[in-house]
Amino acid sequence: MTNQEFRRRLHKLIFTCGQNHRYHHYLERLWGVTDKVIRGLVAILAIIGTILAVPGADSPPTGLVVAIFATAVAAILNIVQVGDWEKFHGEMFRLWSDLQSDAEIEEHKLSHLGAVADIPEVFFDRFIDLTNKANNLHLAEPKGWKWLLKKCYEDQMESEYGVRSFAEAQSIVAQKRSPAANPSPSPSLVEGPAAKGQG
Repeated sequence: MTNQEFRRRLHKLIFTCGQNHRYHHYLERLWGVTDKVIRGLVAILAIIGTILAVPGADSPPTGLVVAIFATAVAAILNIVQVGDWEKFHGEMFRLWSDLQSDAEIEEHKLSHLGAVADIPEVFFDRFIDLTNKANNLHLAEPKGWKWLLKKCYEDQMESEYGVRSFAEAQSIVAQKRSPAANPSPSPSLVEGPAAKGQG
């Protein structure tokens, strides 16, 4: 396999890692904030319920209602393990980030080779290991939120190409590869002033 083809496959893996670690980073923050909000709400409701339920207070029935509501929210918090969701996405974020870092290191190791040079066998074996890790992470993924995955895809695209769609990115890559993007110097610059009789 040539270096150009190998690096193309490696870059595809790096892009996938980038999209996925963004996805899990968003969800880690979302569930972290949600967990703190729910815990804070339970504490506030418990305090309010206790105050209103004190004998002699103006509205003991209200205190009872608030206390029941606080208990229900606490029960929901125990059943729906929001904190566990935060930990899961935090771990997935770390694993995808580590995989991206490993793939980028392999990419840098090949930067000295020409595009058509054959890659050493050890790099191909390493690429298989990285691909297997990615496949295992995909298997561990729960069903994704499509709108968030799309946003993370566009964010990753923008970070690499400055645009948010695949078609625009393709256009940019094509422009960079076209001969017009790397024009040859004019004959006057190559030949110098003497060639034009200005010596």
